[in-house]
Amino acid sequence: MRAIVLLLIPLSLATVLAAGCGSRDAEPVQLQLPDLVRFANRYDGDLVATTGVVHMFPDPKHYWIEDDDVNRVEIHPQSAVSDLVGQHVRVVGRFHYDPQKGRRIDARETTKLE
Repeated sequence: MRAIVLLLIPLSLATVLAAGCGSRDAEPVQLQLPDLVRFANRYDGDLVATTGVVHMFPDPKHYWIEDDDVNRVEIHPQSAVSDLVGQHVRVVGRFHYDPQKGRRIDARETTKLE
């Protein structure tokens, strides 16, 4: 009986460790804005990375990234891109989609591209 218990402990630990390997936080899914817009439901809740040009609207103040075909995703927090209006950026963060509220990325990392 003692041998069985000792064998189960490493197996349980291995199971717990392996469960974290498939996490939605491991690596961001690299996407172009058209794919993120077209398949928004598919990526809701995922860690994503995408690029676009930062735009701002003053009332109510909000920021988004957009491509040449007007595919757009709002960026939160505003401070992640507020000083990059008109610049081409790469944004990494958690993507959210709600049919009533639209698409947004909660930015973890924002990089200005050349």
